[in-house]
Amino acid sequence: MILNRSFGAFVAVSILVACCGSALGQAGGYFVYVAEPNPSRGHSATTLSAVNDGGVAVGSSDTPGTFTTLGVMKTVDAISYYVSSTDCRPYGYLYFVGITNLNTIVGVDATQCGGFHRPTITTSANPAIRSIVTAALPGAGDAVALEANDNGVIVGWSNTQIGCPPPLCTMTTAHPIRWTNGVLEPLNMAGRPVGFAAGVNLVGDACGSLLPGNPLSFEVSNAVVWPYGSTNGILLPTLGGAYGHAEDISDGGAIVGWSLNANGAKRATMWIGGTSPFALDLGVLEGDVASAAIGVNGSTQSVGQSISGSGVATAVYFTGRGQVVDLNTRLINNTQRVRLTDASCLNNNGWITANGVLPNGQRRGAILVPCVENPSVQAPTTLCRGEEFAISVVPVGAATTYQWRKDGVPIDPMVNPSSITATLTGIARYASIGAYDCLVTSECGAAESDAVGLVVCLGDYNCDDVSDFFDYLNFIQDFAEERPAADINEDGSVDFFDYLELVQWSADPRCQS
Repeated sequence: MILNRSFGAFVAVSILVACCGSALGQAGGYFVYVAEPNPSRGHSATTLSAVNDGGVAVGSSDTPGTFTTLGVMKTVDAISYYVSSTDCRPYGYLYFVGITNLNTIVGVDATQCGGFHRPTITTSANPAIRSIVTAALPGAGDAVALEANDNGVIVGWSNTQIGCPPPLCTMTTAHPIRWTNGVLEPLNMAGRPVGFAAGVNLVGDACGSLLPGNPLSFEVSNAVVWPYGSTNGILLPTLGGAYGHAEDISDGGAIVGWSLNANGAKRATMWIGGTSPFALDLGVLEGDVASAAIGVNGSTQSVGQSISGSGVATAVYFTGRGQVVDLNTRLINNTQRVRLTDASCLNNNGWITANGVLPNGQRRGAILVPCVENPSVQAPTTLCRGEEFAISVVPVGAATTYQWRKDGVPIDPMVNPSSITATLTGIARYASIGAYDCLVTSECGAAESDAVGLVVCLGDYNCDDVSDFFDYLNFIQDFAEERPAADINEDGSVDFFDYLELVQWSADPRCQS
């Protein structure tokens, strides 16, 4: 089981929602931001399920076993709590489970005290204002939204069991569902009585599991993918064993979860290959006996957990190259001594949501913000004099400050305010020519980008993208009339040295079309 997670009225399920499609994962150091439980309700635990590219994470705050759960929205510097539509006691609860890059939050909301529950949709701009997805299977008692994409597609499940108050629901009639802009689409279960859709990508492909119903356990499930446009699922192969479970699917179609190998051992698994998928073993921490992948990114890297022979779970990062990294060994400021047991999501900036336990045994969710490393620079290859330019740095990690330098000298922000932002802008001129790099800092250190040369093709005097005789004619005319435009080297004088610059840059191979 990946994580004992109970959606209030529902039996504990091993679906820890995969989050957010493609991302840029990494295995450097991480700064930790712990989500604290709601103090006014006396809660003792939090869980974080997903984080979007804007750095907004969602999850829940509760006291295990009380069914009085609040939705949580967490950033690095703030946390907010939200009650269910009914705010019933003791069974009023709200779970925020997934969040898209458009700030749409999905989860489950209690719509009737002690009874029905429906998928909820909200936004991070005002999570207190929610709309309930009322579309469910005929006679449905409950329904849950587990993930959504930026195109209005939501996946989860609907329970056809009627009058099932908490905590008695067993999900023995759960059916995988895909809602597209509010329209319900039951997904084919290939003859199985129970199913769940856990992940969805930008295209609308969904993944999840099918269960026999008796026993109702993901340990005997089969992983499945439902391509968008079809309700028929494709059963995913295992690593040689009988069972598997799919958690998340990337925009490129890579699916992660777990499956059993020929020896019956559970292994984190990635399925690739489209309509003819095959399974890849993502590995396990050295000395452990089992693993499971929970979230996947666009680079086919993923996060999840590794489990020892005694059942101790550890949050891990799968590089996709057969390496498994214990995230607990990469934490920079773990002052609360949280021991991370599972990682649920990583976004396009490498931020991770993970969950673990304090020394006193209380559960905590946390955002892991990666330290800056390996910043790369994107810059135009060649420019014409007078052309606007932009040079951007793309750090791997979460940057807090930037300082651009030209030829090793910091650029004064009083002269160019963009010199302390991620993108340096300006107008191409003689003085712009040089090597640019950026010093990027985060809360756990600094990193220098490689330098990139900015080439201004001064020989292309008329900016027609070719250095030719017409440039010479235009220059000679301005030169003869001592116009400022002919001062190519910007020394305040129109003279022979400007002519030499024109000739030199006209012959530069970087400026030849």
